[in-house]
Amino acid sequence: DILFAGDFCPRGRTESLVLTGRDHEILAPLAEELARKDLSVVNLETPLITEGTPIAKSGPNLKVNPANVSLLKTGGWDIACCANNHIGDFGPAGAIETCKLLKKKKIQFVGVGKNLEAARQPLIVEKNGLHIAFLAVAENEFGLATDKTAGANPLQPMRNIRQIKAASQQADFVIVLVHGGNEHYPLPSPRMVDTYRAFVDAGA
Repeated sequence: DILFAGDFCPRGRTESLVLTGRDHEILAPLAEELARKDLSVVNLETPLITEGTPIAKSGPNLKVNPANVSLLKTGGWDIACCANNHIGDFGPAGAIETCKLLKKKKIQFVGVGKNLEAARQPLIVEKNGLHIAFLAVAENEFGLATDKTAGANPLQPMRNIRQIKAASQQADFVIVLVHGGNEHYPLPSPRMVDTYRAFVDAGA
């Protein structure tokens, strides 16, 4: 079983609980599910930093104390998906610091990197005799990687299709994580449907 969790951004009361060592209290309602999974993926919707300069953007600039990584470790999350519209809220430096922290804590991540080439790389995980490739992309978001700066992997359908085809040659399954869509609207647009069907046809 693969468990997927939505936006991880422990601010306010949640952050105060983490910083006082009450991780297990927060995760108690999920403990059974977290223990049962074979792999788990969480969308890390914030850089894990203490300082930094916020970028100019619409919407809030998010960051949380790096100590909050303990909540990921306590929950046993295996993979942090970092292709989203907040991982770069404090510029390339914030994204790089977050990557360094995840590596230090032995949490795998996908969809972010020191430059565009690194951010595009699939994460291939071996579990129960299977190779699973994860690709993560963010749709027209702030904080995207460039050829020379760190950030999130962008949704670029034609290029992503080539990525999916290449990953399918290396793995038994390819899972594509897309961060995007029309906020507060529950249905996918026709463009999204066409794009994601093309991803499936390519091997996702």
